[in-house]
Amino acid sequence: MNLNNGNTNNNNRNNNNYVRAVSEFHLKMENTTMGNISISFSSLLDAYQDCKRNKASTPSCVAFDMHYMQNLVALRDEINGAVYEPGKSIAFVVHRPVDREVFAADFRDRIVHHWIALRIEPLLEKIFIDASFNCRKDKGTLNSIYYLRDLIKAKSQDYTRDCWVLKWDLKGFFMSINRLLVCDKLCAFLKESYKEDDLDTLLYLCRVTLLNAPEKNCVLRGDPAEWDSLPANKSLFTVPDGYGLPIGNLPSQLVANFLLNDADHYLQETLGISIDRYVDDCAAVDEDEQKMLLAMPILREYLWKTAEVTINPKKYQIQHFTKGVKWVGGVVKFDRLYLSNRTVGAAYDRVFFFNRFAESHPDRMRKQVEYFVSCINSYLGLMAHFNEYGLRRRFIGMISPAWFKYVYSTGDFSKLAVKKKYKHRERIKTALRKQRHKSFNKHKLPNDSTRLLRG
Repeated sequence: MNLNNGNTNNNNRNNNNYVRAVSEFHLKMENTTMGNISISFSSLLDAYQDCKRNKASTPSCVAFDMHYMQNLVALRDEINGAVYEPGKSIAFVVHRPVDREVFAADFRDRIVHHWIALRIEPLLEKIFIDASFNCRKDKGTLNSIYYLRDLIKAKSQDYTRDCWVLKWDLKGFFMSINRLLVCDKLCAFLKESYKEDDLDTLLYLCRVTLLNAPEKNCVLRGDPAEWDSLPANKSLFTVPDGYGLPIGNLPSQLVANFLLNDADHYLQETLGISIDRYVDDCAAVDEDEQKMLLAMPILREYLWKTAEVTINPKKYQIQHFTKGVKWVGGVVKFDRLYLSNRTVGAAYDRVFFFNRFAESHPDRMRKQVEYFVSCINSYLGLMAHFNEYGLRRRFIGMISPAWFKYVYSTGDFSKLAVKKKYKHRERIKTALRKQRHKSFNKHKLPNDSTRLLRG
């Protein structure tokens, strides 16, 4: 009985120590003492969880995750001390759908990007028009294509009247953005609209992020000669200082929408023209051709005045809706949708790549089969949203027969599936069964010994 009382007292004492330790830990986590710049550990943890969603297997995330508590505390202390600086980015050139320079921020900086986005996205959603589709939830390219189709159908009164589509994009848009201009504009908006206690912290991190010049602190990935194919107005390395936002960063996408939002409202509400916009690509639809043409000089002036961006004279055209409108990877023609030739070409390129891989590395196909299926299914899934049954059939027909040892196609050619015995999970189960069987046989008595024990 005395022992039980002693154990009870010890347990109570240990519990009290545990509670005190946890309380001190949380006090340390929430310790924010640097003037009005104040960020909590819990808010950074939320941003970290948001950032690692769908990125948990990337090397940078895995490296950060190994000691994420210490890393988040260090990041919090840097911000609270107003000494936070973005780290090195990785710069590379992508070639699809066109040559483009991309900067991948360090993982800890991406956590800051998500912290910013979690606070400004709800505010931006309140002011954006429904017809802007870039980097917004429940939007994207497919919805942009559907919206343009519905807009043409409405303006042409179900394809019974004339209607015109005017398309344009902006010249070197991301690289032409004045960082200071957009930063000041966003901060002014936040001062007016954001009502939480961490406003000063948000303003500080927005300025540090948007005014950062990643081209001055980066690592090049790939052949430096790849930059030779980029025009001078398509790279942060060659545009004037203070201009250009890095493609690939979440704040850049949000700010791009924000910068063009005034022009969106101006077109729809002042000029009375219905539009569909995805990043800097814009399509206007109206039954009055002259009305849209007369509006363009006014729009050019307004874009320069509010955003210091210009319309690309080489990518500006007007056409009758019956000609088929190419739009963000698709073609809208009457009441039918098709994939653009460029998108189809990209799909074929992937098949040719995997066919070459099967020919040159047959011993590695089994390990790569699930990656192969995910890539092919991404294109098949896209084709399923268009009138492309014949294309899906041809697309699967182009795949090397060697791959069909490991995969099979559904009857409607809508997707590929990995045969059960080649699935990664099944391979692991098989390996574990073999290991258990081997271990059991290792410790099993010989037959003669068994008979002796029985005798």
